[in-house]
Amino acid sequence: MRPSSPAQGEPDIDRMENHDGSVVPDGPTAANVSGPHPTGQSGAGSATGGSASPLDFAAMPTFRAPRGTRDLLPAERAAFRRLETIATDLAERYGYREIETPLFEQTAVFERGVGAVTDVVEKELFLLAPRTEEAESWALRPEPTAGIVRAYIQHGMQTLPQPVKLTMTGPMFRYDRPQAGRYRQFWQFDVEAIGDAGPAIDAEIIELALRFYGEAGLKRVEVHLNSIGDAACRPAYVEELTAYFRGHVDELPQLERDRLERNVLRLLDSKDPAMAALNAAAPRITDRLCGPCAEHFAAVKTHLDTLGIAHVADPGLVRGLDYYTRTAFEFYAPGREGQQQALGGGGRYDGLVELLGGRPTPGIGFGVGLDRVVLALAAEDVATPPETRPLAVVVGADPTATADRLRIATDLRAAGLPVRAELTVRKLGKQLESAARDHAHFAVILGDELAGGQVQLRDLEAGSQQLVPLVDLARKLAAAAKSHRHGVGEG
Repeated sequence: MRPSSPAQGEPDIDRMENHDGSVVPDGPTAANVSGPHPTGQSGAGSATGGSASPLDFAAMPTFRAPRGTRDLLPAERAAFRRLETIATDLAERYGYREIETPLFEQTAVFERGVGAVTDVVEKELFLLAPRTEEAESWALRPEPTAGIVRAYIQHGMQTLPQPVKLTMTGPMFRYDRPQAGRYRQFWQFDVEAIGDAGPAIDAEIIELALRFYGEAGLKRVEVHLNSIGDAACRPAYVEELTAYFRGHVDELPQLERDRLERNVLRLLDSKDPAMAALNAAAPRITDRLCGPCAEHFAAVKTHLDTLGIAHVADPGLVRGLDYYTRTAFEFYAPGREGQQQALGGGGRYDGLVELLGGRPTPGIGFGVGLDRVVLALAAEDVATPPETRPLAVVVGADPTATADRLRIATDLRAAGLPVRAELTVRKLGKQLESAARDHAHFAVILGDELAGGQVQLRDLEAGSQQLVPLVDLARKLAAAAKSHRHGVGEG
């Protein structure tokens, strides 16, 4: 995916806030606290002999997640897990098999694959400092495709039936200025099809991504589509584009002037507002495609039309990574266009396998930013999944009989049931209150009946209760969970 800029009006998380809205400092803080020392001894600032003076604790830092990252607390993690489950199920349904690559690669994998003259490599790679004399330079993965293609080559997947269809979901890392929706550690759902040059796989990939958004709850995602040509037609276009920008060199920001002679396509990918008017008037590559590229692009659009997938022609969409050829696409929520708002995107990379040392092999894929999808779902008030709740909580009339509660809960878990045991020594009423707060369906109550191999099973939702033989407990709870009915009945 192309690195994203913050949308106008989005908060800058350089100024981080607590949940209550108070500002979190951008570095460690210390507090001087007066009062008795925890050990009962005087602190460094106390007087020797005579009355004690106020005590100063040693400065204590306030630790927090690294800038540009955040903790996914249980409710947020549930939202991500839901998206990961949708992604995994969809990819399997479409015939894509899971792969996992290391979180870091040789830096050259990204320099050659992504491109040296890109924001990702120039400014955003997290470089790792080796602790030994190893000569290799390593970097955390900023995107998944280059590493997957490296694995495809290294493990001889060229000998497998083609295309090889792979998928991965996991964290990526970019040293970028943090903004709302753009983090230094972020999550992507990635799909790659390596070994098929035809237009039909392009359409399948796009449709798969749209289905993911739909099943996640985003029903009105738009496809922006372009072709950026290949080695046959792009050089002439690059020459024409260079001549165009040279004619406007005095209007270019300094960064774009530096890039003009190194990689002019990066100017079309510029985030600088000063480039908007120049890019709008720049030559369009879709008017300069060679015959095979034009034919391929037309066929992709025909396949999308056959699937009933509307698409927006976007001649300025060139993607931010050097490995792209021909088909390029991005996904947007309607009314939120602009590269900083992209929910995901991808395209064809027919030269990447060869660039990383393999034989010429076509490929296409996409990356979906899960962080962006979670934010988009919240903006559209799509209900988030509830946190998991136990089917039952094992409680007891004897507050100290924690071993019995643990034993029975363990047996129920072994039967595959989500059960929690009340292991805190407290009265039965407090144990039942805790079970209710967890939204458990049942409470398994251990009392005097346990000596005869029975327990009380209380339906906390229906308010009913019955005596159940311990040997039947797992079966009755499983039946109740399956039927979702109040009470355990006779089954």
